[in-house]
Amino acid sequence: MISKKNDFLGDFEIYSVTEQIADYIKQAIVYGDLTEGEKLPSETVMAERLNVSRNTVRGALNLLSSEYLIETRSGRSGGHYVAIVTEDAIKQNFGDSLNLSVTLGGVTLEEVIEMRRIIEVEAAYLAALRRNEEDLRRLAEIIEFLNDEPLTDLLFCRNNYNFNNYISLATKNKLINLDFIAISRAIVPLFKYINVPMHLRNTLNNELEGIYIAIYNKDSRDAAERMSNHLHHFEEFFKSLQPFMHVK
Repeated sequence: MISKKNDFLGDFEIYSVTEQIADYIKQAIVYGDLTEGEKLPSETVMAERLNVSRNTVRGALNLLSSEYLIETRSGRSGGHYVAIVTEDAIKQNFGDSLNLSVTLGGVTLEEVIEMRRIIEVEAAYLAALRRNEEDLRRLAEIIEFLNDEPLTDLLFCRNNYNFNNYISLATKNKLINLDFIAISRAIVPLFKYINVPMHLRNTLNNELEGIYIAIYNKDSRDAAERMSNHLHHFEEFFKSLQPFMHVK
C-alpha cells in the first residue's frame, strides 16, 4: 500500500488524446523537428499514423491554432502550417491570457500592478543607460502633448501608457517590452473607468518630465527612483477606484 506521504500518483493528470497529440506536435515545433512555415501532413495522414480519428487530430490542431502555433490556409496550397511567430502574436497571446486571468480572478489586479512596478522601474533604469536620440524624441513628444492639449481622461491615461511603453522600448530588451505590453493589456481596458482630477494630472505630468530629464542625463538611479514614485501615485489612485470597476 502506498502511503499518503509518498503518493506521487495522486498528482497524476490524465490528458485527453487530443491534448497528447497537441503536446506532441508542440514539442516537435519547440525542438525544431517542425520549422516555421512548414506544412504539416494532412489530417487523414496524421490520423492514420497516430491511429486516431480525424476529429481527434483536428481538435489538436485547433488547440495549437488557439496558441498561435498553427495556422490553416485555404486554396490550392491549403492545409495546416507551422505559424511564423511574430513579436505581435506573442504579445497578443500573452496579453490575452493575462487579461482573461484577471477577469476570471485567477490573477488579481494587485498582482498585475506589483509585476508592472518590477518591470517599469527596471525599464527606467536601463532606458537611461541605453536610450538614443529617437527614444528621447518620442518621450519629449508625449510630454509636450500631455501638457499642451486639453485631454479626456481616456486620452490622458493612454498617453501616460505610451510614455512608459517608449521607455520599455528604450531598454533595447525585447522581453521587457513584451512583458510591459502583456501586463498593460490587463490594465488598459480599465482606463474607461478613470476620472483623473486635475491636481493629480499635474503631479503625474511633472513626474514624467522628471523621468525624462533623468533618462536624458543618463542618470539611471534617478530615473528608476522617479519611476517608482510615479507608479506609486498612479497605483494609489487606481486602487481607490477598484470598488467601482468590474474587476476582482
